[in-house]
Amino acid sequence: MAEVIEIEAGWRVDLGGSTAVFTLAQTRSEGQSLDLAMTNPQRDGHIAQVLKEHGLEGFGIAAINQVHGTAVSEWRESAEVMDADAVLVAQTGVAAVAVAADCLPVILASEGGVVAVHVGWRGLAAGVLECAVEAIRHRCDESAVVAALGPCAGVCCYEVSAEVLSACGAAASSVSGHLDLRGEASARLKSLGVRTVAVVDQCTICSDADRFFSYRRQHGTLGRQGVVAWLN
Repeated sequence: MAEVIEIEAGWRVDLGGSTAVFTLAQTRSEGQSLDLAMTNPQRDGHIAQVLKEHGLEGFGIAAINQVHGTAVSEWRESAEVMDADAVLVAQTGVAAVAVAADCLPVILASEGGVVAVHVGWRGLAAGVLECAVEAIRHRCDESAVVAALGPCAGVCCYEVSAEVLSACGAAASSVSGHLDLRGEASARLKSLGVRTVAVVDQCTICSDADRFFSYRRQHGTLGRQGVVAWLN
């Protein structure tokens, strides 16, 4: 397993040829906002703050307009922000970003490429992970792919309908009425030949309110934490 290291912005995972940071709602010591929502005009500054903690400046930001679908967008300079739930970066100097507030942020990494994926139950059911794995394998010449999974609604709190459990294929493996989103995502990745090398096992719903934005706990919120990843 890759080492998960606590840092000011959240948790850092070294994936060999790339690095991922799963962020908090605010910095640990100063309590400064790290809201990564697309609607936040300070978003780019917060991402730059995360990168600066690693001595990185002047990075481009590969952003997507997340729609709970399966599309994968590859970052290209000066390209418009696309409706997608995964963004692939295959060059240095650019950060791949996916955000969430109870959904699961996932990083897929391979030699020469990294994909940030937004996984909610709709995306999981529709196959966003399968599409993201196919995209990075196609772009990186079938190189071995590993995954890191971040904070999300935990099975302890994520109560859903029987229809949602069925759509995710989770009825047999989840606590009654509760979806194990992280566990189901990990199982899908394993079935695709992807090794889960790092997990930030934190529930966004029942953790301290100053640590994570939570759509369910806050009954709807514009705030988002997420994952910022780049090629080393």
